[in-house]
Amino acid sequence: MILSRRLITHLLPALVLSFPVSAASRLFTDIDTPPGIKIWHGNHNNHIFCTGSGSPTVVLESGLGGNSLDWVLVQPEIARFTRVCSYDRAGYGWSDSGNLPRSIPRLAAELEILLRLAGETPPYILTGHSFGGLINQFFAASYRDKVVGMVLVDSSNTEQFERLENDRRTARLTPTSPSFILYNSTSIPEAIPNEYKPLARLLATKRKSVRALYSELRNFRRSVDELKGLDASRADIPVKVISRGVIPPAGSSLSNDQVGKREVVWKKMQEDLARKNNAALLVSKKPDHYIQLSDPAIVVDAVRSVFNDVRNKGL
Repeated sequence: MILSRRLITHLLPALVLSFPVSAASRLFTDIDTPPGIKIWHGNHNNHIFCTGSGSPTVVLESGLGGNSLDWVLVQPEIARFTRVCSYDRAGYGWSDSGNLPRSIPRLAAELEILLRLAGETPPYILTGHSFGGLINQFFAASYRDKVVGMVLVDSSNTEQFERLENDRRTARLTPTSPSFILYNSTSIPEAIPNEYKPLARLLATKRKSVRALYSELRNFRRSVDELKGLDASRADIPVKVISRGVIPPAGSSLSNDQVGKREVVWKKMQEDLARKNNAALLVSKKPDHYIQLSDPAIVVDAVRSVFNDVRNKGL
């Protein structure tokens, strides 16, 4: 979504944005008709979209401000070999607004309930992008018997605030920091297929989406602290960590040296995450945080590898 920096800086919960609907109408007949189903979840409807068949089921988790459209290139390929579900956290996509605060413990608990209500049975392979990687790690630590594998896609890290905010200018462009969201001119990924962009903008600019993003940002640090208090490492199951290629400094206000330092720290955090989980580290050739859209093959291959490991080990 395109916002003035003044509006973005405040991220008012009641912010109302608009976008012409004519472009989306030519591509999609009804924005209110989701690809999956809506399930009543306490006091709101949650959208979940499951395809394919088999076990274990792969569960796709989006990053800050993301929704199920982030997985349009990955889900059809995974559905060729097992069951796979994408969904919209409360407030995003086709889901209604949910209870506040939108903290990681709440998000993980809501996902567990949603899967049960949808009739999706464990075990699960969790695949999370960015902020979604933290949700997956919390879920895997809280419901250990239900998770048999993980794929972490350019995931956030519990140490990122300390390790990236020593230099405030460098921290501003950390892909999963609140400041990154504030300074970005658009909240939909550049790599999303063109035919989905009008719909993605319409979904992202709904008032409920802005409110959900605002709450997730406000609770980010507290959520990270809660995750630190858990034994979140899962060296007992197959895990893959995927890191993006180096993002160049073009278009930013940072020097080449500052961007280079940021990328070195980010890569080191991905390496540490892989080491903690006894996981293989895969590096995309694409310099893009949204790897599932810019380089979907590496994500699909990682999920398939974890899936095969799980099946071979009889987990």
